[in-house]
Amino acid sequence: MNSKEKINIYSFDVNDLLTDSININDKFIKEAGTIASLFKKVDFQSLYNEIGELLIRMKAKLEEIINFSNENKNYLTHDLAVYLDFLIKYLSSLFNSISILNRNVGHLYEKSQRTGKFSLWQQFRESRDLNKSIEEYQKIGIKLNQYYKAMYGGN
Repeated sequence: MNSKEKINIYSFDVNDLLTDSININDKFIKEAGTIASLFKKVDFQSLYNEIGELLIRMKAKLEEIINFSNENKNYLTHDLAVYLDFLIKYLSSLFNSISILNRNVGHLYEKSQRTGKFSLWQQFRESRDLNKSIEEYQKIGIKLNQYYKAMYGGN
């Protein structure tokens, strides 16, 4: 398998991690982000654990892609190297977003167990930070998609 094919596989792997991230974020919003969630018990621990497992997979994939980049940087075309750099930035930014969500869910879990204090203001700040981080990976994603289309074709 050549470098271009390997990078294409990495692109699909990162897309799968994005899909998992969106699904977890949607689950969080559905379970804990509605008025109805105020009147029912939310299993924050389960959600926290699920996010933690995703973070482990993301970190492993990020390390794998970085290692590939370091080992092959002298052999990649300029376009492949630029694309791979954007893929790494994208996954790093996505990892950051999910880390913020995980921290938020952890605080909500502690509050639900009455072992931690997590004010409405803190929750607002973390929500704002999460939204900013989502905007960041979306901006990088737009450029990443442009490079992908230029290298691999597509609409």
